[in-house]
Amino acid sequence: MNSNENQENYLHLGDLELQIMDIIWEREDFVSVSEIHEILYPKNKLAYTTIMTVMGNLHKKGVLVRHKEGKAYLYAPAKKRGEMAEKAISKLARVFYKDNIPEFFTCFLKSSKGMSKDDIGMLRQKLEEYEKGEEQQ
Repeated sequence: MNSNENQENYLHLGDLELQIMDIIWEREDFVSVSEIHEILYPKNKLAYTTIMTVMGNLHKKGVLVRHKEGKAYLYAPAKKRGEMAEKAISKLARVFYKDNIPEFFTCFLKSSKGMSKDDIGMLRQKLEEYEKGEEQQ
């Protein structure tokens, strides 16, 4: 699998894959399948082998890196949450809106019906910071 295929594969994560990634992104270090299983089991009652298979698939997709310690693999994220989110958002903008960012942003706002006035103020501030950064370049 070439790096472009890996890049596209890690944008397609299922619900369980995202649950696992949420846990791993919160950690500062490598984690084992058994650690993830212990955290998820009370909620999902999933088999250890299911978690092991999903984490192996995340490694194949390029989402996780791993190294062997004893008989078990330990896993860590290949990219930070923000890096993956930026790539996914960029792809959405490109695929659905042909890089028309104002249209994409309008769709984002429509889909974010629960935004508070504080959220809107923070977005406005981020846009102003971005605009200032663009002027300096």
